[in-house]
Amino acid sequence: MTDVEIPDRLVDDIVAGDCVAFVGAGFTAPVLPEWRLLLVELAEETDEHTAEGVRRFVESGTNRDLGAAAQTLRDRLGDERFFSAMQERLADRRSTT
Repeated sequence: MTDVEIPDRLVDDIVAGDCVAFVGAGFTAPVLPEWRLLLVELAEETDEHTAEGVRRFVESGTNRDLGAAAQTLRDRLGDERFFSAMQERLADRRSTT
């Protein structure tokens, strides 16, 4: 096995809790909501134009479009509101399972 050098900034972000891992195909966890549904629910907190754009991205279903939907929501809601709303929905789902 080769040694991998991890940049100091990445280590700092991980330690600070500012790093999110995106897990690829084959990963399922019943405590997490379906990503498409979560994006559509978050879109309900925006204006109709933004919500419609997010729904179109989600309907397309490609990874690129789902990423674009998430970025659209983050841009529209702002980081604090975006992550807070996501956290609330995840907490709601955990408490009902």
